Amino acid sequence: MTFAETVDELLALPGVQEAPEEGASWRLLVSTGNAEVEVVIPFSTLEWYATARTQEGRVLWSDWMDYQGYDRTHSLDRLERDMCGDIKWFVETLTQATSFRAGTKGALVPVETIPEVNIGGEWKELKMYHQTALSK
Repeated sequence: MTFAETVDELLALPGVQEAPEEGASWRLLVSTGNAEVEVVIPFSTLEWYATARTQEGRVLWSDWMDYQGYDRTHSLDRLERDMCGDIKWFVETLTQATSFRAGTKGALVPVETIPEVNIGGEWKELKMYHQTALSK
């Protein structure tokens, strides 16, 4: 599946909209009820970004994934497939959420900020990759 096909598939989901293009990337907006998550997918690199904001525009959480910079053992085709799968999983998970919040993890200073979504009345950590996108 190509990035364009993945984006088209995601745009068919309820709560997912395409934002005006800024530069060379697709921009998806996903509403979770209390927040909006922007997913930015550049046209020409194997990386993507996610930023969650309150309805007033305050940033709650932001992170990114880089596939080529961390995995030089797999082919570009494999990394593209993995990236498409991860983006699809992330956005589909967000469409199931009724709320989003930035939680904290660890006792070190600074504390790690982690995204959490409420699905079915239960808060779960949201990861940006498919294999463990929702940890228990």
